[in-house]
Amino acid sequence: MAISQLTAKQCTKIKSPIVNINNYLNEIYSSFDSLNKELSPGFYLVDTFSNHFYFLSLNYKDFESLNTYWDRLDNIYKESLINQDTVLIIINTSIKNNITTLISHIYRGWEIITKIVYHTTNINSTKAKLFTIRCGISHATHLQDVNCIIVITDAIAATKWIFNTTIHSYQLQFITILKDLKKFFNKSSNNSINFWDCPESIKWSPHLLVNKESKYLKIDQILPSKSSWEFSREEKCNSIVHKWQMYFQVSEYKGKNFLELNNNNNTLICPIYTKGGAWLKYFGSSNSLYAHITRLVTNDTPISEYRLRFLPKESIACLYSNYSIETRRHILLKCSQYKKFWNPKK
Repeated sequence: MAISQLTAKQCTKIKSPIVNINNYLNEIYSSFDSLNKELSPGFYLVDTFSNHFYFLSLNYKDFESLNTYWDRLDNIYKESLINQDTVLIIINTSIKNNITTLISHIYRGWEIITKIVYHTTNINSTKAKLFTIRCGISHATHLQDVNCIIVITDAIAATKWIFNTTIHSYQLQFITILKDLKKFFNKSSNNSINFWDCPESIKWSPHLLVNKESKYLKIDQILPSKSSWEFSREEKCNSIVHKWQMYFQVSEYKGKNFLELNNNNNTLICPIYTKGGAWLKYFGSSNSLYAHITRLVTNDTPISEYRLRFLPKESIACLYSNYSIETRRHILLKCSQYKKFWNPKK
């Protein structure tokens, strides 16, 4: 639906059934449930069953650790197939053309007992992954004679939201998971659930099988659905940043003296609002240095390039490297006197 893109005059000509359908399909559905009993002190799963679950994450930077981790995944996979009291859930999520596809294979013994396939729109990847995990855990906890659930996923960060007791927009998803896990843990003190990290990059065969299905699954065109709160926030933020960056390209907006800089990929650095912004992360972590850089980028620092506007007859050469003119770009990129101040990793 593109009603929001129409002018006020155009909207007056639209028939009410179309408006009603648009309002229904494009409204934001509920994400919060802060008063739920599962989120009350004394009912936290992390307090009552803290030894019944654990997470195993991969160290991406250590090559030897990667090989060891691969072997451990193979061992846990083979052991889970042998033990009838263990359920193995392998999950993968992919997003293409704003359609999120979620697939999970649920193993018990040497066969896939259930395959869950789900696709939707207007939802961010974290909520989509939590939904797949929720479906897999719900199915596994309702099976008879199961003592251990193993979840292998490329979304280990998303699984940690399940045990996060703060107020956040994934509450409706993980409250259902908490209820299922609480019943599962109450059945036996030996019952447990383990979450294993398995990114696509390590190319572990059982996970690649699920990954391949999620990417090559043919999906018929689906109607727009209600938007999640996170998706709506993300869309709005992206829209604001896009407009901000467009305005930034206009010299009247940023000022004619603003120094344009390129990143490591030699593309123009544009403003963002996350992770400390676009520029300061390249210059270490000193507050005083940040102040100097701000003045430098806005051309308000006492160097030759600045003084030239007021004192054109004075020398404009760099005093430290015999460069013909002490410009801002020279100070940032070439001057030996100042190079030691910048972040060596950048």
